[in-house]
Amino acid sequence: HGVQTRVLSSLWRLFRGKKKNVLRGRIDACDFSLDQLLLGTILFTVLVFLFPTSFVYYLLFYLLKHAVGAVQAAARLAVSVLNHFPIFSLLLCLYDPTHLPGGAHLVLLPLPAAAHPPSSTSPSHVQDEAAAAARKGEASVTGRASYFLLSARPLPLSALFKMHKERFVAVLLQHSPRQILRSLLLA
Repeated sequence: HGVQTRVLSSLWRLFRGKKKNVLRGRIDACDFSLDQLLLGTILFTVLVFLFPTSFVYYLLFYLLKHAVGAVQAAARLAVSVLNHFPIFSLLLCLYDPTHLPGGAHLVLLPLPAAAHPPSSTSPSHVQDEAAAAARKGEASVTGRASYFLLSARPLPLSALFKMHKERFVAVLLQHSPRQILRSLLLA
């Protein structure tokens, strides 16, 4: 089909008095002899009348090839989903979402009243203790503490199926309608 299309375009240029210059990559004007025009006319007529037949033949087998390819791709995708389906993780996530952590959540809690240092401790007294501890090479203790609440964020269900989504997108890109039409037209 591709060869027939290229020959038809070449013969069409013959009727218009042009030929393709391969060295310069352009179409130049050319004077053809009567014998060349007669042979070109006969070949062009034969190819034009055979073109619908060969195109339907090509289209039928092209569509059959891609239909078989689509069935194979669907079967591969189904096998991949069945082999790698996270059934245990999914059931665990539905039963108790905190069993599969998707991250941590840290919240600063306000200080309870008992954790505040006594009011008799002045800031200068705390600074003196810190300076003495620094001279001894010890870490300073100021008597203040911070309280945090650490909790697990549950893993979202979309994270369980991330690999399946990537595989599905790859199959769709491989069998996109734009690519199929392009290969159909370019033979």
